[in-house]
Order: sequence, then C-alpha cells, then structure tokens
Amino acid sequence: MTPILKKYPLDLTGTSPDNLIISEPHSLVDNARDGMRVFVLDQGSFYTEGLVVRDASGTKLTPHTDYISTYLYEEATTRSGLEVCGAVVVTNPNVSTEVYVDYQCVGGDYAQSINALEQVIQTLADDTRPVEWANIIGKPSVYPPGGHLHALWELYGFEYLVVQLERITQAVMVGDQSAFDEMRRYFQQLYEDNLALIQDLDSRFKDHKADYTNPHRVTKAQVGLGLVDNYPTATLTEIRGGSATNRFVSVAGLVEGIDYHLGREFYAHKANKSNPHNVTKSQVGLGKVANYAPASTYTAEQAGVPGGNYNDTTYMTPANVHSAIWRASESNWFDYRYPRLNVASEGAIKTSGQNVYIYAGGAWRHVFPAQWV
Repeated sequence: MTPILKKYPLDLTGTSPDNLIISEPHSLVDNARDGMRVFVLDQGSFYTEGLVVRDASGTKLTPHTDYISTYLYEEATTRSGLEVCGAVVVTNPNVSTEVYVDYQCVGGDYAQSINALEQVIQTLADDTRPVEWANIIGKPSVYPPGGHLHALWELYGFEYLVVQLERITQAVMVGDQSAFDEMRRYFQQLYEDNLALIQDLDSRFKDHKADYTNPHRVTKAQVGLGLVDNYPTATLTEIRGGSATNRFVSVAGLVEGIDYHLGREFYAHKANKSNPHNVTKSQVGLGKVANYAPASTYTAEQAGVPGGNYNDTTYMTPANVHSAIWRASESNWFDYRYPRLNVASEGAIKTSGQNVYIYAGGAWRHVFPAQWV
C-alpha cells in the first residue's frame, strides 16, 4: 500500500484541532561531538507556540533550557504570522533518550510525513525488478547526438601535438604569473572578507540566541500568562491599609497582613481573662458552690455571741473563724456544761505546753502533771 505523504490540511492559524498531534514518540540519538540531540517531527513543520516536549517520565521540558526549536520555515512564518520551525534540538544531556511531543502541525504543502517518505525511499531502494524500455515514460521520440569528449593524450597519434600544446600552456602561464598572483590575492581577500562576515553573523546569532529580554516582542499571552495582571508587590503600608486592588502580596506580606489585621485582635483576646466566652461555674467544676463573698471580721465575730447580727450568705476564712472563736471565748456567753478556755473565771482551763491549769479560788491551779504537796 502506498503511504500517504500529506494528510493534514493547511492551517495558518495554529489552532485547528484537525492538525493537533498528541504524544508523538521520538528516540534521541546521542551526538558524540557536542552532546546535542536533534530530531524532526513526523509531520514536518510545526508552530513553536504550544509545542510541548516530555521525557520518558512525563516531565515537561523547559524551552531554551532543555531544548530549542530551530530550522525556521520563513515562508510559513510570513504567511501565518507565527513562528514555524522544522526541527527540535535537545540541549540538556540529562533528558531521557525517549521523548513525547504535542504539537500543532502547519499542514498542506508544509506537512510532509517523514515516515511516509522513508517508506517510499526504502521501497524504491528495495525494488529489484528490471526496467523495460517500453515502461519508461516521458522519453523523447528523437535523441539529439552528443559529443564524445576525450583528452588528446588518450588518442593515438596526437602525442606530438600534446607536447607542443603543453609547451604553449606553460609559456602562457609563466607569462601571466603576476596576473594570476593578483587574482589569487583578490580571491584570498574575498575569502577573508566573507569569512569575517560569516563570523560576525555567527556572533550576532549567538548573541541573539542568548538574549531572553523579549527580543521578539513576546506577549504574556504567548507564554501562558494572559490572565495575570502586571501589578507590583504591595508595600507594608498598602497591606496594612487593606484597600488596594492593584497590588500582589508576597508570602512575607501575607504574614504581615494576617498579623496586623488578625493578630492584634487575637493577642488582645488571648490576654483578656475577664470571662470572654461566658464560662459558667458548672463548666469549671464548681456548679454546687454558691456565689458568696467572704464574711467580714465584724460578721464573723457576731456569730460568736448570743443574738449576734450574722448571716448565712457569706463564707468564713481561717482568719474569720479565729476571730469568731476568740470573740465567743471572751464574751460572757458560754455553756456551763463545758469549761471555758483561757478565761479567768471559775472552772476555766488553759494549757501551756504539756501542763494543764484550772482556774479555781481566784487563781490558776496546776493540775497536770500532778503536783503533790
């Protein structure tokens, strides 16, 4: 079956889905001279915009770092207004030997299937069938006679004439040697001038190749950033103001904005210990404790005397209990069924260390340990 050399229509917009080719595989051959590996796409010319090259792991290669597009199609580029190339050079030696390419082919007369051409050439090379005269097409009905040019020294009988002609030739060359030298110098000068032009052009090409400062008026849409606005980074003042809509914020600016707008309130809230969340006593495990204030000293002492003005809506502290006990012991209110403590009255007792005393007959009497008289 005869392979199809052209199967894609001409697309000068670079956007036709009919000309989009996905994951076309290519095997790279190492170049021992400079390490660069070159391959051409199966459908010939392609638009460099939208070209995607991936290695064997699926990682997308970076233009101008891992590879470059070359072999410019000047006519196709002029007609479409888009850059059209015919080959890809992989410059990164670390890229795998197998790559996969997504591209938009130009199509039409600019799309020649490389595989199909190879098949046609191989078929012609392998065709060993004899060609008969009757099968040759386009041959003329009459062939004009052609000259049979031979050198005189190849013909028998012209030896003498050849020697004489050689002598004449040498005489002419010797006589015109200065003119020949002048011509050689002129040719040499032309060679050197052209070599200088070539070197200058090569230097300018290398400078242009290394120039990434937008040499071809590349737009943000062409590099895949058409939706990104050209905003500068916001200052700290603009971040704290919080109203600018034409600025971008860096990571440090984001932290500053959060700290400024939220951090102050958070730290103030964190430092607020005055029950900021309506915590109840049940939530802290004190649901059965009444909300009573400590009793004053006066209220505590009133609890120690008959008819005192005390209440049951306050709590006693250790100091209040002490005051109430001593106030009761110092008063005349006591139960005669029990001895009084440390009061100089009949029947009262007091202690001092391990000694016990009883107040009797108007004086303190030592009763323990026993004292014998």
